[in-house]
Amino acid sequence: MNNNLLVRTATRVLVIVPRKVVTPSSLRSLSSFAADWSAKEKVEEARYVNKKDSECLKKKHDELEREAQLALKAKEEKEFKETILPVMNELKVLLADCDDTFSEASLEILAKWKLAAAQ
Repeated sequence: MNNNLLVRTATRVLVIVPRKVVTPSSLRSLSSFAADWSAKEKVEEARYVNKKDSECLKKKHDELEREAQLALKAKEEKEFKETILPVMNELKVLLADCDDTFSEASLEILAKWKLAAAQ
């Protein structure tokens, strides 16, 4: 064996392993452990903050998108009431004379067609 000393006795063989000299440079200091732990904590904290920021931004984006959809829907409804609804009522009056009935969807299509033809 390389570093081991063999001592033979009458009944057994003793293996004596020389002890390694422990120096402060061979030990991992607690300060480096604390520094590593602190660095890991900072990384985890940064991940957490980034995750919360992205969740907040996604929530804001969804809210803005929902508001934009509501505004568009309100605009379309206003346009419908101002332009298409009067034409639909006019068509209902004209068709009432003929005893014909049409669904609201078909009256809307006729009104849009009439407005497109007028432009």
